Amino acid sequence: AAYTKLGKWNPSLHFNRGMAAKYVEDYDLALKSFAKAQEIGAAGAAEERRKVLDLIEQLQEQFEKKKSRKFKDLISNFPSESFRNLKDLKAGKHPETSRLAVKVLSLLKRPGEVPVIAVCCDSSGESLVLSLYNSELTKLEQVLVPGRTILAVEQANVRQISVTASSQALSYSCVAVGNPSEVTVVFGASPGSSSSLACAAGGANVFSTAAERTMEEAPSVEHSANGTALGQTREECQEILIEAAKEAGPKGGRAAVLRALVPQLRSLVEKELENGAGERLERLEAMLERMGHGEVFQEECEEGKRYVLGYVEGLEPSKSAFHNPKTYPWSCELQRHWMEIQSELQGHLEGEVWELGPYAAPNKQYAPEWKIAKIFTADHWEDRFPTTQRIIQRLSGVRPFEVFFAQMPPKTKIAEHSDNQNYILTLHLGLQLEHGKCSLHVGNRKRDWEEGQVMVFDTTFIHAAVNDSERSRYVLVLRFWHPGLSPEEQYALHLSHLLLAGTPDPEKASGQ
Repeated sequence: AAYTKLGKWNPSLHFNRGMAAKYVEDYDLALKSFAKAQEIGAAGAAEERRKVLDLIEQLQEQFEKKKSRKFKDLISNFPSESFRNLKDLKAGKHPETSRLAVKVLSLLKRPGEVPVIAVCCDSSGESLVLSLYNSELTKLEQVLVPGRTILAVEQANVRQISVTASSQALSYSCVAVGNPSEVTVVFGASPGSSSSLACAAGGANVFSTAAERTMEEAPSVEHSANGTALGQTREECQEILIEAAKEAGPKGGRAAVLRALVPQLRSLVEKELENGAGERLERLEAMLERMGHGEVFQEECEEGKRYVLGYVEGLEPSKSAFHNPKTYPWSCELQRHWMEIQSELQGHLEGEVWELGPYAAPNKQYAPEWKIAKIFTADHWEDRFPTTQRIIQRLSGVRPFEVFFAQMPPKTKIAEHSDNQNYILTLHLGLQLEHGKCSLHVGNRKRDWEEGQVMVFDTTFIHAAVNDSERSRYVLVLRFWHPGLSPEEQYALHLSHLLLAGTPDPEKASGQ
């Protein structure tokens, strides 16, 4: 329902659905979603669509290469003990053994992509793909020898994947593995390597895909296990949260809202992204539970002190106040356009575009003079900055949370504070300021803003700013979703911001 109502106007919904479809290997849906997202201006959609097309091309190439291999080479060295092959799996034969034996023919070169894909054959020479989640390509390359290594896969389930690209249809058998420890090497490992693929565990934990079930069998989310009412639309979920706040009252009302929020997120995420996405929100559920108890993550390290209320575990790097912009190639592309952005800003230095920051109440406490001019907030692009909008929408590899110009008047300071969310990172692009007079302090580190230069930093570190010059400092602020979030986590967080913003805080409403 959310997709139907908002998808036409919200490119991020199409982009998110494409990302989720790609990760569960529904490539037809991924291509369709990325094409639509690209059409209506989603940043990064073209790049993600290209990745899917490249993957399909690699698969077609490897299947063609397999045809030229000698049959005796394909079936050689398979163990004589009882293993199942694809034909057995599809027919349900030999249930007494749960293991499938496959020979690795090639590992596809997809750095940083999930899952790691190995093109294989079974003991009869039939082709299949082994999709390895929660694994690292570089570690697998140290263990597996293409054309030689034979693996045993526990509790294997096979499904058929079909995709059409460039008028060419491709269909192949696929076995997905969520836990690398359930795959062992029975022949032909690299010298000195482990017999279990548990040594290759790691990578981007985008999904926890159970090895004992197919993707289609992933549980759908229709009802809360504890009987909590589930909304079928965002509007219905909003009403449930408001009612939860009213019932709980001022004492414990905030915790009650957060408890009620979890099943609503599961329901909405599943309806939007499907394939069991609503069940893959464990890190967010743990975060919301801690928030309900009033727990704050605090840490002091060499880089400084961190103070985080909204803390998603496992997001890296976690101990760096400033990040190297080269880690985010899109930031270098943005920097190349700084003079165009500066020129557009200069046409709006005066006027009604400037307002208090997006969180006006806390802003008044630590930055009363700080003002912004909105570019992209709450999934809405402002028409008054078309050049900047076009530049950002063309960036590949970034998912903006919000974008705005920020004005800091002369001889002012922004007091120490934390932005309280480790799942959002911040980029600043210096546009107009006095060199050497404007500085940003993040944790124990200090940097000066420079015109035409970007800085990327973690605002969970206690940070502050100073403009010691005689003129206003202007920067472009781009706050973006942490790339370590899975598509379903990012979509759920997006929904949580919208739902909580529309739910009155019961403690504040009572005057506490």
